[in-house]
Amino acid sequence: PAALSGLALLQHLDLSHNQIHHLSAVLWQCMHLQRLDLSSNRISQLPDLLGQLTYLQRLDLNSNRLSHLPETLGELTRLQRLDLRNNRLRQLPVALDQLMHLQRLDLSGNPALGIPAKIIQKRWQPLDIIYYYFKMQLVIDTSLNQEAISQ
Repeated sequence: PAALSGLALLQHLDLSHNQIHHLSAVLWQCMHLQRLDLSSNRISQLPDLLGQLTYLQRLDLNSNRLSHLPETLGELTRLQRLDLRNNRLRQLPVALDQLMHLQRLDLSGNPALGIPAKIIQKRWQPLDIIYYYFKMQLVIDTSLNQEAISQ
């Protein structure tokens, strides 16, 4: 991780298959990253600093131990591909409705994943992104009231 400290202009970084448990703060200094592959590690938590990687277009987090995602994920407004398959996700942050350039979202292999109704009604109509890559039963969180959904 210390080797990354001089790589502020780095655009592609593949740290897959490294048995990483925690992400170093140095990673968030790579402000120009466009592709980040953290797949097949042991990451259980993403820091809020993730939102600082605003140039990110592809983020691969498949096959980790993530149970939740930070709301700052919604700050990655250039994100086009997000791979979250084979984690332990139970809920998606509502901030995902800010990912206006998202073209591919893979949520397969997550037990009992709930998707807030606000995301579905506000952002993902029709549900092509979710249905195409979601290889399990779709669970929609309808706990948000109608007033919150219309905002």
